[in-house]
Amino acid sequence: MKAKYYLILIFLSAIILIFTACDNGGSDEMNIPEEFVQGFTVDNSKPLASVLTKTYALHDLRSFFGQISPNESLMYGTHDVKSLNINHVHERFPIECLRKAEPMSYYVVYKVSEGGYFYVFWSLSVDPSPAKKSEYPTKNANNASVYFTAYLSPSSLRKASDFDSIKENFSTAEDVSQIDSALEISFLMSSGIRSYSLLENGSVMEIGYKNSDKIESRKDLIVTSKNLLSKNIASTASHLASIHPKDLP
Repeated sequence: MKAKYYLILIFLSAIILIFTACDNGGSDEMNIPEEFVQGFTVDNSKPLASVLTKTYALHDLRSFFGQISPNESLMYGTHDVKSLNINHVHERFPIECLRKAEPMSYYVVYKVSEGGYFYVFWSLSVDPSPAKKSEYPTKNANNASVYFTAYLSPSSLRKASDFDSIKENFSTAEDVSQIDSALEISFLMSSGIRSYSLLENGSVMEIGYKNSDKIESRKDLIVTSKNLLSKNIASTASHLASIHPKDLP
């Protein structure tokens, strides 16, 4: 009977350890390195201060990556067909910190000489391999290309009240970008056109826009709604909202 009691105790202890490991304030504490694409490994374990050894001027970063991210310029018809893959980026700005954030965001962080950090989010193309059309070589580094970039500093994070001047059926995404230059604009068939701005208190301002047959710039995106979301809820639709708290300026 005593032996059976000890077996049950050991079993329960093991279950508790498993749940503790799985619910350790998110996923940061597990810190199991994994390959993103060939030659580039994700590591969430180290703080930015211990891995970022290089500092870059914001002008140099924006000149290389562009003022408008690929996720937007593709919609405006101004996207350069020569997209930046991860090898091109690494050659110009060596990657020292590659993170993974739930649900499926991958981003690189660069330290900026003016203060704050520059974030590069990635998309994986799914071109079928010549050998088997049903297989997708997503681990090929050439398939990882820049999707969205943002610069954040302590002074760039806004308050919800800063968006009070944004009016439905009048203001545009261009007006929003004058308030928050780091806004992320998402074009999804399922949820429509939305922008996301990370606020200083950790919440996210979500702004909806009217769809149109003619969208050539942010000036063509007319505001239809404003909503204040928690970072956790917004992270299901926004890459910007998925940045780990420890990686924010």
